[in-house]
Parts: sequence; structure tokens; C-alpha cells
Amino acid sequence: MAGVAREHDVCPYYLSQELSRWADVIVGDYTITSTSAMLYALAEANRWRVSVLVDEAHNLVERARGMYTGHRSIVHRSTRCSGAR
Repeated sequence: MAGVAREHDVCPYYLSQELSRWADVIVGDYTITSTSAMLYALAEANRWRVSVLVDEAHNLVERARGMYTGHRSIVHRSTRCSGAR
């Protein structure tokens, strides 16, 4: 995904969000399903039947704690997505 995005000079995150419209199966980290408002909105708008299979149950507690813990990080401009083009 990153290679294709780089070839077309687009953000890999936004490219994957757009491609999710045509996917039957999305394999990814659990945080994608718990934090992606766009995927939720697409599922609701299109009345998709969605199932989530969690294979990282041992990480759920720590991930939930991390979602509600404030932190800051430095992001270099060259690595940050500036939006879909």
C-alpha cells in the first residue's frame, strides 16, 4: 500500500480508506476498527453487514488504556499526511 501511494504521491492512510469501499475483507490492527470513524460511517451509509474478528484479545486492555492516555509526539513534515489529493 505504501509503495502504491508513493508512486501516485498520495497519503497511504487516505488511499487505504478509499480502497476500503471495494474490499470484502480488511486485515489490519485492531485499533483501525476501533478508531476509524470513516469506516463506521461508510458501513452505516451503505448498510453494510460488518463482522470483526479479533485475534489480538491479549492486547485489548493495553490498547484501550492507550487510547485514553494523552501523549505528544514529534512528527517531521516529510512523513506527515497532508490530505488526499
